[in-house]
Amino acid sequence: MRRQLMQLTGSALLLVGILLVLRGFRAVENPGMTGSPSLALIGSPVAVLGLIMFVATLWDTVVVVERSRVIRAAPERAWSLLSGPAMWSLRPGRFAFDVTAAEAGRLRVSLRADSRRVGGDVLEVAGEEPGRSVSLRTAGVTGPGAVMFTFSVVPDGDRVVAVIRARNTVRRGTGLDVRAGWRRQLKAWLAECGEVLEGRRPWPEDSPPADVRAAWAKHRVPADAPSVSANALIGAPPAVVWPIMEDPATDLRLNPGTVAVGTVPGTPPLEPGEMQWEIRRLDDGRLRPCLSEIQERAKERSAKVLEILPLTSEILYRIEPEAGGTRLTLTCRYPAGTRTSRQQEELASGISDIVNRYKTLIEEADGQSVSDAARQPSGPP
Repeated sequence: MRRQLMQLTGSALLLVGILLVLRGFRAVENPGMTGSPSLALIGSPVAVLGLIMFVATLWDTVVVVERSRVIRAAPERAWSLLSGPAMWSLRPGRFAFDVTAAEAGRLRVSLRADSRRVGGDVLEVAGEEPGRSVSLRTAGVTGPGAVMFTFSVVPDGDRVVAVIRARNTVRRGTGLDVRAGWRRQLKAWLAECGEVLEGRRPWPEDSPPADVRAAWAKHRVPADAPSVSANALIGAPPAVVWPIMEDPATDLRLNPGTVAVGTVPGTPPLEPGEMQWEIRRLDDGRLRPCLSEIQERAKERSAKVLEILPLTSEILYRIEPEAGGTRLTLTCRYPAGTRTSRQQEELASGISDIVNRYKTLIEEADGQSVSDAARQPSGPP
């Protein structure tokens, strides 16, 4: 809000200044006109000030905020909490877990959810001094939106000093608001950390907290939602097709840019309620988390999956024996008004492409194990 106000004020001053300058020059050329040449002298600094204010909002600035708290706890216990993903569950509407990706190294998937929207980030370990400090930064993000967190534990007798430092790149003109926001968040975060380490709050569980699950549950696809569908005949029986389809590792082969996949900790594997995650590398180098939930599963027949991130949609997988093979049908439903015409066209094309990729992958597997077939490198594009 502050940035937009500065832009509007700067634009207005620039316009007024230019008008004053023009009026002053015209008064010099036409002495009979109303106005005074001194208007040019007034208008010039006004225009310059407006230009400076407007341009200033276009530059990036770095906001650094650090908070600390003295906590009565053993250093090893404090380090276990501050350095691990459980720390993130202390923030409202947050849950995180650690993964290791062959292409990207050690990562932390941070998911957030509330009644209005869901989101997430992928952070990479930028540096660590075991037992002392660890830094994590948003993977692949440069410029505005880039954030680096540093968590430190400093022993102090029978206590420790817990420190969190946030370094956030933002647009100039928003720095004051962002700084104030981080001060509030880090203070509250450390307060919750102290509650856990001093025994007034239980240690966070390794599964998504109740508030996060409740928020995810509100993101559903209406019964009258529009849909797109595609199908293909695969030259393999359902007993071969089904295990490959339900293995999360298959996404490593199906989706270009996928760097890691897996099951969200604390959710039941291969049952309704299982949640799967996926990390994709975007064209600009950023890593984006994707999240889905299995809602229904009928072995070797069908499965209904709710895509929660990046956009809400529902995908129905159906397989049926046909002519010595298997007919695979994918139907994607999505809330009306959530996609542009171009995105709808891309979705229809994408569903068809996925069906054909399944067909190619399964028919070329030729007896390999499911995970081995899925994890084979897809080769050059």
